Amino acid sequence: MIVLVVDSVERYAFFKRLSESDPAAFIILTTEPLAYLNARISGLSCVLVSRKVNRNASIRPLAEKAIECLNGRRSPSQCENDICAVHEGLMRIKDQVRKVVVWNGQHSVGIGVKYFCESQNVSAQFIELSNLPNKLFSDPQGVNAASSLYNNPSLLDVFPRVGDDEHAEWVTEYRKSKIGVLPQSVHSTKKKMNSFLNAALKMLYPAANKGGVAALYGKSLKGGGVRVDFEIVFFEDDYVFFPLQVSADTQLKLHSDIDNIQALFSAAEEAEKIGGKLVVKIHPAETDPGQIREIVKLKARLGFIITDQPTVDLIENAKLVITINSTVGLEAMVLGKPVVVLGRALYQNFNAERLKKYIHHYLVDGVDYFGVEPISKERALRVIGDEIF
Repeated sequence: MIVLVVDSVERYAFFKRLSESDPAAFIILTTEPLAYLNARISGLSCVLVSRKVNRNASIRPLAEKAIECLNGRRSPSQCENDICAVHEGLMRIKDQVRKVVVWNGQHSVGIGVKYFCESQNVSAQFIELSNLPNKLFSDPQGVNAASSLYNNPSLLDVFPRVGDDEHAEWVTEYRKSKIGVLPQSVHSTKKKMNSFLNAALKMLYPAANKGGVAALYGKSLKGGGVRVDFEIVFFEDDYVFFPLQVSADTQLKLHSDIDNIQALFSAAEEAEKIGGKLVVKIHPAETDPGQIREIVKLKARLGFIITDQPTVDLIENAKLVITINSTVGLEAMVLGKPVVVLGRALYQNFNAERLKKYIHHYLVDGVDYFGVEPISKERALRVIGDEIF
């Protein structure tokens, strides 16, 4: 059986579509009571993970590497509990488990999956948004700089060459897809109600991966209480574009030796080298007012512009794009811009041919994470990195 690990109510909708490609082949293991109830109502096999377990002190080093611990949202003991809870939940069904599929893998739930798979010699698969339309990233080792592809980009070289015309046509469609609201930025009333209902259920049942209701919706940049004077960028001017990342982002915490503030100094140096203005965009999902204040203070010292103009326009007209390891760097490469990577990014060793093979061959095509349409068995096999159910 293939175990699909569901760590959020939103994620359940995608994994449900995945499991429905062959219900008899999957078991859903979840930390979310509402996901468990919905799965059972739908007739799907499901296991609900309880947080009432005996903790293992040897897990503490793993817990300290969980992203929730690194960004201060949970204590090491809470992350330790989640890892042990997920491990125990999987142990309850270990005789049925052939493979475990989890989203991202760098949160405490995902670390619990890794701990189980390594101790029981079970294969795992890690999936993530690619931030390219209708394409998912799937890897047997992890995502981003934890993936097998990051460690061995030559994996792309075995794929057939992608024709220039085919790729150019795809880039044209990609540009069109950048117009409008990104699907991940849409928070419907139904989603919010489901999240609050799930949080309430966790107060009644001791489910693992517990967070407070207040943590469900942090303040964004526009509501953070910090005044930011945005400026207009004139696209005929020479400039270097540096889009900042969310300060608590997994990518920054795990795959970079510098943070946003330190990176601003490096970006200013790069802009000075080419004689262009440095243009900075604060991530609209930034929730740390202290981080924003520090950026605003540095503006006068380093002489950069802060703007809130559309990212794709800023990329298209820049002489150079700088990133720590954001997928904006990948987007800039797609749009033909030179990119400087300051951290560790999946795509940093891609040349033009590898970039095309990554887009057209490596990524799982034809699967919309935010959609509602059924996922075929063929696509499901590619998502879970398997040949048979």
